[in-house]
Amino acid sequence: MSTEGEGLSGYPDRKPYALTQLALPFGAGVKYAFNDRVRLGLEVGIRKLFTDYLDDVSSHYIDPADLLAARGQLAVDMSYRGDELPGGNQNYPAKGAQRGGVKHKDSYYLLGLHLTYRLGTGENSNRSGVFGGGNFLGGKKKGYGCPSVH
Repeated sequence: MSTEGEGLSGYPDRKPYALTQLALPFGAGVKYAFNDRVRLGLEVGIRKLFTDYLDDVSSHYIDPADLLAARGQLAVDMSYRGDELPGGNQNYPAKGAQRGGVKHKDSYYLLGLHLTYRLGTGENSNRSGVFGGGNFLGGKKKGYGCPSVH
């Protein structure tokens, strides 16, 4: 939407950014088996990005008239949303006012809680077919295991 003038002729120093980016994943997790069927896992992750535009905020505000002429009202509305907050400023910030910080690239984190329940009775180790009991190396295993390929 070029909310900071990316790709607009009046802002030649602001180049358009790619809509897909590489992320470096960092994280750790633990899994606890309550019994043969039920497991609980916890995962924490951080993703370091090589862009400052994950949230479409990086540097400074541009003139809303320039943005309106080039990209339309929706781009103007999305470039300043402080007026949507209770007690927020209703006035669009002046051209050049700080909107974000270009010093650091974006990142995000995640937290996941996983509950796993294994289906099967463990009595079907000799079954064949879609829910056969053999594993992919041909050995036998309790439960349904990997599907057989025909």
